[in-house]
Amino acid sequence: MNFIRFFSKILAKPFYRYLIKPTKEPLEIQKVLLAKILKINQNTTFGKAHKFNQISSIKKFQEFLLPHSYEYFRPYIDKMTRGEKDILIPGNPLYWGKTAGSTGAPKLIPITARSIKNAIRGTLLIYLSYIAENPREHSKFLDGTVCFFNANPVIEYMNGIPVGFGTGVFNQSSQTQFWSPIYRKMTYSTGHLFRIKNIQQRYEQLVREITQRDIRVFSGVTTVVLGLLEIILKYIQEKNPNIKCIKDLFPNYQFSILGGESPKFYEPRLFSVIGERIDYREVYGATEEIIGVQLQDSPGLTPLLTANFLEFLPLNSTERLLIHEVKKQVEYKLLITNFNGLYTYMLGDVVKFISTDPPLFIFSHREGTINMASEKMTVQQISEALTLTNEEHNCSIMEYCVIGKYTPKPHYIFILEFLPHQTPQKEREYLQSLNQNLMICNPVYREQLIGIRAMNEPILWIVRKGTFSELEQQNLERGLPMGQHKIQHLSINEKILQKFEDYIQKVVRLN
Repeated sequence: MNFIRFFSKILAKPFYRYLIKPTKEPLEIQKVLLAKILKINQNTTFGKAHKFNQISSIKKFQEFLLPHSYEYFRPYIDKMTRGEKDILIPGNPLYWGKTAGSTGAPKLIPITARSIKNAIRGTLLIYLSYIAENPREHSKFLDGTVCFFNANPVIEYMNGIPVGFGTGVFNQSSQTQFWSPIYRKMTYSTGHLFRIKNIQQRYEQLVREITQRDIRVFSGVTTVVLGLLEIILKYIQEKNPNIKCIKDLFPNYQFSILGGESPKFYEPRLFSVIGERIDYREVYGATEEIIGVQLQDSPGLTPLLTANFLEFLPLNSTERLLIHEVKKQVEYKLLITNFNGLYTYMLGDVVKFISTDPPLFIFSHREGTINMASEKMTVQQISEALTLTNEEHNCSIMEYCVIGKYTPKPHYIFILEFLPHQTPQKEREYLQSLNQNLMICNPVYREQLIGIRAMNEPILWIVRKGTFSELEQQNLERGLPMGQHKIQHLSINEKILQKFEDYIQKVVRLN
């Protein structure tokens, strides 16, 4: 037993109780946080334009700042990327976080030192809560190594400021903290492997390095962790067929912290490759900020009330509710205000509370996207890919629906109704082109499909003429109101597939 584990067994419970205090008085904590954000940023260009110095209450804040998407902030961020200071935040950001572009073009998010501390605090809360549940048994992972599958920390530089993906930025910043020698001793991360451009060589190096360690925790985006564990196992089995599962390689593996998408959809596949069930906790966040963490074995995310000032919009209302006003089992659009220069920012996520005392929520869905493996594919991206493919193959479609399936691996099913006499002559080549165009429109999808191999190729269902019209008419006859009778363009509701089964003319696959 090393000294870190020894002290964690003693101190985990009291330290955890101290860090979790903000959930006891959520509204007071949120008031203090908002006042601090406004004071720190009142002399920025944005703060002056929105009269931060005149805001003395939450009510005033809601009057002065309306909810906005990223496009409202883009002109300010463009100034910052050109080197201008004190625009959204004092000075310059520590990093630029690059997103997958779930609402169109990729976004750049300013990341400050406070945001890094919030991410560290959230991760620490998860570890402490896990150890506190059973100090003797749950602290055992501290005698081994934590493996963090992080994204590329530095893609490029803008005016000397590094630009990277969220998990990569978090890991990179962790290397520069005062406690970084302990962090490096306890963890193995994969950021350095991105210097190897050949993907197969990168995997080979990963396997060489990781199999020399006593890994007890695998952490990262759910699909990345799962995909890389499958790749590691495959490489090892080629040399040693007696290795049947990850537990044969890492017998002390006991715990994971997973984010990006809900691990519950991947449990059968995850536990199958591991060889048995292991404990895991979920972290919910985005490049914009960490938002919630799972602090118990049962479902439910605790909001990090010291990281974001949170507001909640009911789906059919413009009323902005606060943390003490939400109700159980009601879906809300999420608004965040934080130290990264985002104010009443519409994240695009929908959440639902399963408890209000203490506040616990679950992620419901992201508006206008389909997110099978962190790719966050949008209607816009799919529409663009279909348009390019139809032009290449001289085709036209009447209507479409895309359904995401999680088994056997995440993949899309494209249900297309073509116009008469404008169907593809070579359906498989059409599907190949569509897949290529999807990868062009969404680079993260390409990485998940080819790089990480977290997804399978799409499947095409060609349905007969009039299919969508008939199904929509059936919905109207069932009593659905106008506006809700149309078939969704994007969904993970596999029951929708059953509606189309009787209308299929042909199923096309790439493998």
